[in-house]
Amino acid sequence: MEALWCQACETHLDDDQEDESGAEAQDLASLARRSRYRAASMAPSLGARSQDDKAGPKTDDEKANFERLQSEVKFGCQPLLTSQKLDLCPMEELVVRENMDVFRLNGFDFCDDENGHLRLASVPFSVLASRACRSSIMIGKHLTLGTMRRVVSNLSNLQSPTRTAAKSAGKNAQAVDVDGGSISGQPIIKEPATPARKGVRRSRKAQEPDESAPEQATVKAEEGFDGAEAAPEAKPKTARRRREPDVLPFTGQYPTPELLESMKGFDPGPLPVPNFGYACLNMSLRNLKPPIFTSRDLIRRTLDTKGPEYLGELALANCRDLARLIQWNHEHSIRFFRVSSVIWPWMGTYDVTTLPQYQEISKTLRFAGDLSRLYGQRITFHPSHFVKLGGEEPGLTAKSSSELEAHSQVFDLMGFEPSPWNKINIHVGGVYGDKELTMGRWAAAYLQLSDRCRARVTVENDDRPNAFSVRDLLFLNKLCGVPIVFDFHHWKFCQGDMTQEEAFKAAIATWPAGVRPVAHWSESQAGRPDFAHSDYVRGPFNMYGLEKDVDLMIEAKCKELALLCARGDIPFPDPGPVPEEAPKSSKKQKQAAAFLED
Repeated sequence: MEALWCQACETHLDDDQEDESGAEAQDLASLARRSRYRAASMAPSLGARSQDDKAGPKTDDEKANFERLQSEVKFGCQPLLTSQKLDLCPMEELVVRENMDVFRLNGFDFCDDENGHLRLASVPFSVLASRACRSSIMIGKHLTLGTMRRVVSNLSNLQSPTRTAAKSAGKNAQAVDVDGGSISGQPIIKEPATPARKGVRRSRKAQEPDESAPEQATVKAEEGFDGAEAAPEAKPKTARRRREPDVLPFTGQYPTPELLESMKGFDPGPLPVPNFGYACLNMSLRNLKPPIFTSRDLIRRTLDTKGPEYLGELALANCRDLARLIQWNHEHSIRFFRVSSVIWPWMGTYDVTTLPQYQEISKTLRFAGDLSRLYGQRITFHPSHFVKLGGEEPGLTAKSSSELEAHSQVFDLMGFEPSPWNKINIHVGGVYGDKELTMGRWAAAYLQLSDRCRARVTVENDDRPNAFSVRDLLFLNKLCGVPIVFDFHHWKFCQGDMTQEEAFKAAIATWPAGVRPVAHWSESQAGRPDFAHSDYVRGPFNMYGLEKDVDLMIEAKCKELALLCARGDIPFPDPGPVPEEAPKSSKKQKQAAAFLED
């Protein structure tokens, strides 16, 4: 934890009332000797500080005042008449307990209630503010010899000097070097800045580099200072790396076995009724800076260029953010979540154990799995529609099987048992002119999957009249025993001579005992194709009396916001004007739905 800024005080250092005309040679020599530390602090190699820091004489003087006050000020502790309840999760309480000494140094104290939870017992009574600047010297102020001596004395006692503004001060800035009693200077040549792009095209002559510029700068340096050297060559710019979020704030790093052991006994409470879930993306976290999401991806050309090491970085970042999503869901009482299938980019096309980051990926996923079990959350997958176990081409079937096995491997690393509780839900795929023949191929490929993968796979009814209805899937269930996920919205377009209640209850009857069935809920929206998902869902959510027994995945474009609105936690937004006609499907949308038209 970073140290707090100093306690408010009105410390003013009196300037010595000395006249500069009375300065003697020995005073200047003493001043020069004491300036050595200041000269060293001006070296650009010191300190790995942010480029945003505005360094300079005033900054260093303020820093010296702050460090002095920081070392002297002690924070008072005021006990509360009644201890205050703290809304902390178990891991946050552990962090507070581990850092109790730091909190007490800053004036806070805690106590335990009858259930062993932390309560706030004391707070700091001192008013916190910065007075370092108030006792500092304004730039441009006329200085006496005593003031100069005090400034140099302060700077010589700095614990961690800041970098001087050699670049921001311009080409005439000097890096002073004190050697004995003599002072020599080396000019710092400011590199010409690259002009910003303008709307008007620059001429070819203006775009050509001025080869004489460095020579002119060197000549000016030689004229202005003794012993000047030529400016160093400009370093090539490196590509900026996108900053990822820090590791989990409530653990600091990957949890230890002791930390996970201490979580045992936490009771997440009963499931909400109905138990809503949302899919893949959390819009609230995605819009943060930096964003939190689990679908970082790359195209094939980037993969060929940057290789598996970069792919592993993306996969690791996705896995880390999965734990953050689980934590956010817990804080908002959401117990059902579908993970993006891009959590490992290009899933199923490589062996994840060969990635350089595999050990970290494994640890991160294990922690995410432990966290989801602690909070009683259900985690599922829904691979893309390109996964077709019933395809006519053996290569397509092999690729589909490989992708399903990779999804199952993610759940294995999370420590989940092989069960449709953590389902991997897919569609049958294309009809290929004969439903029964296609379902026969699908069942054969399904039975060839590994035992752990096959135990997690489920199949969902389609939303096209000529595709697979619940009645068709019941035949598939008899062939291989795969559980059926019922989609209320899809049933409207592919009923299969069954009422909604009949189809719904027949689908959930295919699930094994002890595992809560899953159903999907989505709605149409005015101005869009009927089968397209709406931004929000408004219900009513008629589950024919089985609301307590079935988990309901909300498939809406506004993700967690749609869930919170449906649950009544937040109000629905203004829908705005409704288009007169529904827009035509784009070429990409038609290609995505082509497998249902085969």
